Amino acid sequence: MNELNFNNLNFDISSTLNSARAVSEQFERNQRIVDNISRINAKRDATMMAAAEASVAQKELMEEQLVELKSQNDILSEQLKAEQAQRAILEEHLKVTTEQNGLLTANYQKLEEMYNAQKESNDEARKDLHKSRVFNAWMMVIAIVAMLAAIAGPIVTILVSR
Repeated sequence: MNELNFNNLNFDISSTLNSARAVSEQFERNQRIVDNISRINAKRDATMMAAAEASVAQKELMEEQLVELKSQNDILSEQLKAEQAQRAILEEHLKVTTEQNGLLTANYQKLEEMYNAQKESNDEARKDLHKSRVFNAWMMVIAIVAMLAAIAGPIVTILVSR
């Protein structure tokens, strides 16, 4: 039974050729369709590959930018700390300056009071000096009159006694 017997088979050669031709044409159509699909898939795959490569490049670029941003953030953080320290120093300096300003204002007021008191004292002294000069002038007049009277008294006595 291992032998195949083809004797009983009746083949119509023309129908077989037509069938073979139809199968061949169908195969060629299918092959063109498959080739078309392959070309479309190849284009799509190339586009997807380019997009994937662009995505990988974009990811690498974004990672580089992230590293750069982190370093800039570190620099800005250090600058912020330095500015905060400087601000604290400036606030302390402002507080000291404000206290000094208050002391200077108080000192100025005391000096102004002393100046006004000295000015008033000088005005009074000027008035007293003027009164003293007037008084001294009158005393001088009286002294001159008394002196003349003193000189005139003996002279008149001598003149009258003769």
